[in-house]
Amino acid sequence: MKKFRLRGYREAEWFWVYIYDSLKDMREDASQHVNEKFPDALAITSPFTRIKIEAGKPEKQLDNIGIIRFVKDKLHTHIIAHELVHAAMWHYRLTQKNRKANFGDGNCEAEENFGMIYAKYFSKMSRQLYKHKYWK
Repeated sequence: MKKFRLRGYREAEWFWVYIYDSLKDMREDASQHVNEKFPDALAITSPFTRIKIEAGKPEKQLDNIGIIRFVKDKLHTHIIAHELVHAAMWHYRLTQKNRKANFGDGNCEAEENFGMIYAKYFSKMSRQLYKHKYWK
């Protein structure tokens, strides 16, 4: 299994990306972490929030916000794009005071902000896949 960090440009928040050798390994690992079965999943995004609590200090949200799991022979653009939508939506929600992704009924600033988060993740993910020789 290959493992690397994925973050947008100049973003604090980041995801672990795991690329497994087999679909079976990916599904089993994901099931152990979230107590759920994934019989049809070709990739899985598991968002989370980690809080550091220290006596006498305010709670601090940590920058690691999830895990995105892929399989090396399923690194198709549509699968990657789909999982990165989940990742970008989670990242976007974490930056909103009400923790919701509300876009209204037309192109607006909120939609543009989400689009930029998604584009940064997709750009960085593409570079990582080339760097680690999954894409050529």
